[in-house]
Amino acid sequence: MMITEHIMKLKQIFNKALYWKIAAFSTLCIQQEYQIYEKLAKDRCWDMTTHLKKTVNRFWRAVTTGYAMDDKYLLIVEESFFEPRDRWEELALQVVVDIHDLYYAVWKKDVEKTLDISNRQFKLMEKYCELIGEKFDDANPLVKNIVNQQINWAEELVAITKQDKKSFLAEISKRETPLFIDVNLTELRTQMPKEKKAKKQIPELRYMSKYMEKAVNEYKKELENPKEPYKRRTEETTEVDDYHWEISKYELCAINAWIIEKDKEKTLDNYYKAACSAQKCINALREGKKAIGWSSNHINCVLEKDNGLDFYLKAALLSGNYDIALSIATEDSIIGAMLLGEDERAKKYLPNVFEQISEYDTWKQILWSILYKEEKLMNKCIKDYLLILRGQAKNFGMNKHYCLADYALPLVRLAMDRGMKCTLNVYELPLELLEGGKTC
Repeated sequence: MMITEHIMKLKQIFNKALYWKIAAFSTLCIQQEYQIYEKLAKDRCWDMTTHLKKTVNRFWRAVTTGYAMDDKYLLIVEESFFEPRDRWEELALQVVVDIHDLYYAVWKKDVEKTLDISNRQFKLMEKYCELIGEKFDDANPLVKNIVNQQINWAEELVAITKQDKKSFLAEISKRETPLFIDVNLTELRTQMPKEKKAKKQIPELRYMSKYMEKAVNEYKKELENPKEPYKRRTEETTEVDDYHWEISKYELCAINAWIIEKDKEKTLDNYYKAACSAQKCINALREGKKAIGWSSNHINCVLEKDNGLDFYLKAALLSGNYDIALSIATEDSIIGAMLLGEDERAKKYLPNVFEQISEYDTWKQILWSILYKEEKLMNKCIKDYLLILRGQAKNFGMNKHYCLADYALPLVRLAMDRGMKCTLNVYELPLELLEGGKTC
């Protein structure tokens, strides 16, 4: 009964309080919980204290600035999950779950879920009392301690003025957190032989960023009601405009086939159709025909040096139709030379030094790293490109082209042809689409 009344009282105290005060309160709660994890993780193979502590401490910066925490911290939490072998390890796992849930609550600035961490402390204590055979009720001193501590924190936080926020948070973030359970948990837990920490390598990127996840979900929701796959602008057009429109239509169909159905054959078939339309478009331009539609200024200049031919090449390369790609690129180009296996000649189309390539020209950066067999650099360039895509998903929300890295995938195929390996396991880069090598 006391706990229910206590939670209600906390909600009254924080009623109309600024969000940062609620987030600071929950960060104090999670710091206390983390003490349990730290003690129970000692000499266990699943110990992630070195990484997990950084995430717990990083909450303070989010509270102070209001900025969301980077995906790398969420990745650390996700990598900290493990399969518990007894009820003591279940206790440690619950702390990881609470840190994970607080991360999302703070990201979304969800007041109710952020404040729910206070209730999680009681649930954690209840599990602990079950393990040591104590009754978990209002008379338990451990319950009373949590109640008093949480009320003190809440009243202290709501009293802080806007002017004192920065100095107060700087002080409280360094303050020694009161012990949640003042006992030697390493002695109480199930005794096992000492274990070495598992050598876990944290991936460079999370499989899907939280913003990308949101964008993909929005995109899937938009596609629940089938409609024209690509709405065409109502305006006067030419043959070139028509082919250009077909490229975009088939590429969108390919993205839909992969995101919604995970249908590899259908995805590649649509990319093949896009490649055929790209080939027709380029041939028409070479015959002197022009576009007059909304993007005519760009389309009509595409045959000029370094002016966006990658848009027309990517579908052919991604689907493995190298004959079409060669007809688009011609032999006298980087891609043309690479498709003919003449990598030394291909290098002549690029600067000798990587740093001389514009930082905004990701396509050429990746090509350079492939031609010079710099696998580590190639993966870094692809990673940087993916971070740009994820940044766009964060800033601009749903967009089909954030869901599939269709400018990087074709180049990964060229790298695989040369025995190089892409080490990034991410949603936007489905390497299974490239399995089986080139088709022609």
